[in-house]
Amino acid sequence: MNLFEALKHIEKRPAMYFSDPISLVLLDAFVLGFMTALDAEDIRGENGFEFEYFNPWLIGAVSAAIPQNHGWMKRIEHVAKDDQEGVTLFFDLMRKFSNGRLTVEHQDTEPK
Repeated sequence: MNLFEALKHIEKRPAMYFSDPISLVLLDAFVLGFMTALDAEDIRGENGFEFEYFNPWLIGAVSAAIPQNHGWMKRIEHVAKDDQEGVTLFFDLMRKFSNGRLTVEHQDTEPK
């Protein structure tokens, strides 16, 4: 199972993976742990869609007034009204990224 498949399972049934309500912080911890395990086993992503490219891709998807050196979680937090909206946005953007949709509609956003 690759990271994108695991995230699809989490999106469908988050309570099976997390005891607390799902949040961007928990997703970030899961992704980091998953990526660490892949690196330890020297496993590479399929079709060139590795998670490490998600944040650079996300800069074009969510180009709000936030420095480019921020990670994906901070970028999504910046445009989401609350954590639940951020989780929903994460899964939507992740789906677009993993499906190879390299262009997304630009979102007009204002800082919180």
